[in-house]
Amino acid sequence: MIKINQYFPELAFKIAGLVILAEAAVMFLLYFLNIKYVLVEAVFDSLLLAALITPFLYRWGKQTARLLLEEQEDLRQRLLAIIEFLPDATFVIDKDKKVIAWNLALEKMTGVAKKEILGKGDYAYAVPFHGERRPILIDLIAAQDPEIEKRYEYVKRASDGTIYAEIFVPSLYGGKGAHVWVTASPLKDKDGDLYGAIESVRDISDKKLAESKLLESEDKFRTLTEKSLVGVYLVQDGIFRYCNPALADIFGYHTDELSGKKGPKDVVSPEDWPLVIENLRKRSDGEVESLTYGFRGKKKSGEIIDIEVYGSKTTFSGKPAVIGTLLDVTERKRMEEALRDAEERSRLILKSVADGIIGVDTGGRILFANESAQAMLGWTFEELRGRGLHALIHHTRPDGSSYPDQECPMHAAFTDNTESRVEDEVLWRKDGSSFFVSYSARPILKAGHTEGAVVTFTDITARKKIEEEIRKLNAELEDRVEQRTAELRNAQSRLIQSEKMSAVGQLAAGVAHEINNPLGIILGFAQGLAKRIKEDDPAAMPLKSIEREAVRCSDLVQDLLVFSRTAKIEEELSDVNETLTGALSLIFARAKTQSVEIVSEMSADLPRIPANRNKLQQVLINLANNAIDAMAKGGTLTIGTSLSGRRSGYVEISVRDTGHGIPKEIQPRIMEPFFTTKDVGKGTGLGLSLVYEIVKKHNGSIELESEEGKGTRFTVFLPVQSA
Repeated sequence: MIKINQYFPELAFKIAGLVILAEAAVMFLLYFLNIKYVLVEAVFDSLLLAALITPFLYRWGKQTARLLLEEQEDLRQRLLAIIEFLPDATFVIDKDKKVIAWNLALEKMTGVAKKEILGKGDYAYAVPFHGERRPILIDLIAAQDPEIEKRYEYVKRASDGTIYAEIFVPSLYGGKGAHVWVTASPLKDKDGDLYGAIESVRDISDKKLAESKLLESEDKFRTLTEKSLVGVYLVQDGIFRYCNPALADIFGYHTDELSGKKGPKDVVSPEDWPLVIENLRKRSDGEVESLTYGFRGKKKSGEIIDIEVYGSKTTFSGKPAVIGTLLDVTERKRMEEALRDAEERSRLILKSVADGIIGVDTGGRILFANESAQAMLGWTFEELRGRGLHALIHHTRPDGSSYPDQECPMHAAFTDNTESRVEDEVLWRKDGSSFFVSYSARPILKAGHTEGAVVTFTDITARKKIEEEIRKLNAELEDRVEQRTAELRNAQSRLIQSEKMSAVGQLAAGVAHEINNPLGIILGFAQGLAKRIKEDDPAAMPLKSIEREAVRCSDLVQDLLVFSRTAKIEEELSDVNETLTGALSLIFARAKTQSVEIVSEMSADLPRIPANRNKLQQVLINLANNAIDAMAKGGTLTIGTSLSGRRSGYVEISVRDTGHGIPKEIQPRIMEPFFTTKDVGKGTGLGLSLVYEIVKKHNGSIELESEEGKGTRFTVFLPVQSA
């Protein structure tokens, strides 16, 4: 088919040829007719030329019109084809609001076929979206309608008349629904008159989901950074674009004082700023991806602190930035310095000590030897390192016989976990000579496992040569006699104390039983009479006094009975913290009235222990009441629990006060029955005795630490398992 752009050049040539031929024919005819008048010749020439050309021009004009119509239709079909295969769901309406295009993407989105909708008007195009015939976004092209706009989540009108909107349509994709971005544009002719409109619908559900996940991710990141104990920062153009509360707190600021207002230069010591700015440049320029280093920071108060920082390159708002974490390592630096000092002191001590010290691993290979050991043995440490201890310096007995390593106490220290101290053995030097030593071999334990052993030895050769055997024996005998005498004295003291406690207990039991019955009668009659007389009766006050003192005596009798009992306490697995917390509630009121603050320092995850709950509470109440009595002007009472670090397999209960303390001269007697330093009528002297008896019956022990003017601390040790 000939195209219009091909037809017009061909038509021009045809017209030009026709004019030339027609003009030639007219000239010939005028010559033949012998017409010589110019006017007649011109008129006749025009009429003949018009007569000859007009039929051809009419025919060519009709053909031109047909080609233009075909070209226009072809262009329309191409436009419809383009619309048909657009990736966005698209439809077109004419000025009468009839659908003239409905593409494949829209068929898939709405489930409505093109043949069912083309040519239909009266808002038929709204039904697949909203289930009813009503105006939608495309109808806002011709006129504004606030009610229609309210149905959309977002609406924006551009200056060229295009309208953008966002909405969730539940009916799309067979009821699955989708978030869509809608664009409606006017269609105008060359004169600017509106002849229709086009609307495209783009599914943005995945984008909305991605945005939602991004927002969720950002929220999680913010929560993580806001709660983090590590400083988090983002630096761009020398300014903190973001910093979390931990970073602000490190430098003594609030986050709103740093973010967007200050930069690294404001929190870096001037001496270290060149280092920091260079490292920021390296990461921002991409010279290095990430970097970890330390510098000295400057707090808002001017205090200089040690900082360790990690950072890497990132992009923020389309520009290079640095993001990372920051940690205050001032305390760690101090601890490392203290550790280095301690290690140096240990090295100097080991270097200065006169005894030889050798450390070995579990295979008996030498790992360490101090300078005294090297000097005594004649070996350098490099010569000793990694060699077997026994085979090198302990292979032969003093009499020259072979010394098997299985019989060696040094060997047993790291193989059998046995601790030994040996006198009068010999060690062998590098030159083959020997010398007498006194040595000890102890296993090195870590988490209950043997990691090796340490051998400490002293050269006693000179001592053996100059010591007099008799004086040595006498000295040893005197030491043994003195030690034995001390042991006998201690045993005698314990026996006397035990007999005294037993006698007191028997006496207490007898007295308590003898007093209990008449005391009950006195208390009963006193209470009976007190109820019968009036408050203004002269006998009311004496009777109340009799009743009060009788109750006090009754309590004392009960304490005597508890103290005198020898039967085993009924035990059950108990939660120490829960038991003590219950007892604390009984002393809060008294503590408050005496301006005593109670502080609880109870460790979590303590194991349950076999104990009598009521007796444990009685222990705490007695100790706490004594502590409150010692703080007449107020103070602090601290109750603590922990897994004992001093006694394996025990739980510690500590009761610590800030009172006047206990004088040293009476500390040995405070557990004795009836011994008290309180005024008459304020104490029976049985409180601590009862505590001692209860703890003892729990197979535990109690320790006292006190200094006058600095308070007192009682520590109760109770076993985790039954004896």
